[in-house]
Amino acid sequence: MFPSITFPPTPTATPTNTANVPIPNAIGFGDVLLGGQPSPGHFKRFAEEGYTIVINLRSNAQSPELDEKALVESLDMAYFSIPIAGPQDLTRANVEQLESVLRRPGKKVLHCSSGNRVGAMMALRAAWINKRTLTEALVIGEATGLTKLEDAVRTLLSN
Repeated sequence: MFPSITFPPTPTATPTNTANVPIPNAIGFGDVLLGGQPSPGHFKRFAEEGYTIVINLRSNAQSPELDEKALVESLDMAYFSIPIAGPQDLTRANVEQLESVLRRPGKKVLHCSSGNRVGAMMALRAAWINKRTLTEALVIGEATGLTKLEDAVRTLLSN
């Protein structure tokens, strides 16, 4: 069995920042750091702190000034892109792809711009992969950054 993110046992519990790298809206869950867009300096700190995988939920067009893939790979970390442009990309296939990467061994960084898409994907993952209830999934989503995509997530999980 591969390691996976473990969520609090009750839907009211919240995660804490367990990382030493202060990216925007940082939340830590075991070996995974969730949050907003890291700076180039943050990526260097990730490598220094033993992170081995970066998962980007932004499209390349959203940060044309930064070749994140090249930077991450130059620091000997693996890079995965799962572009989530909006509600239309909140799909089971993308959640399954995220789960596949999260199950890889090593410390991981999962980010978007602010954490909203991270929270949406974590809520969907909680429901679709970990079989959490709608309420539990939404609490997990909100605890991990879900804001503007909450209605879309609620609709997807209510169907």
